[in-house]
Amino acid sequence: MENQKVQDLGKTEDNDDSSSSEIEQKPKQVKPKKILSEKQKETLAKGREKRDSLRREIIEKKKLEDEEKKKQLENKIVKKAITIKKKQIKMEKVLELSEDADSEDDRPPPIRRIARPKAPPNTPVIRPVAPPAPQAPKFIFL
Repeated sequence: MENQKVQDLGKTEDNDDSSSSEIEQKPKQVKPKKILSEKQKETLAKGREKRDSLRREIIEKKKLEDEEKKKQLENKIVKKAITIKKKQIKMEKVLELSEDADSEDDRPPPIRRIARPKAPPNTPVIRPVAPPAPQAPKFIFL
């Protein structure tokens, strides 16, 4: 069958009934596959088994890591939901108390004094030191 394909490729598209236009090509020789010895086959099988077992271990580790990540994410989400719920409850209580206080008291809220900013502490004044007065020399040379 390969010979027919090779011969078909060698033919030109012009189908003149002349045999001179046909070019015959020799089919390429195909190398036979290398035959493995029994020991080579055994080592190949062992290597494949080891590779497959390592692949399975890696897949299992990834699955476990993914499950742990999912659990941690769920825990994080639950904690966040709890804090949000607590804040909502506190806000509702504050609103209830403020509504009760507004309805009971019609007086104005107490006046608060605004604290003035503190003055900076007294910093020491740096006074220039006067140079010492020139002293009269002890000895005078004439």
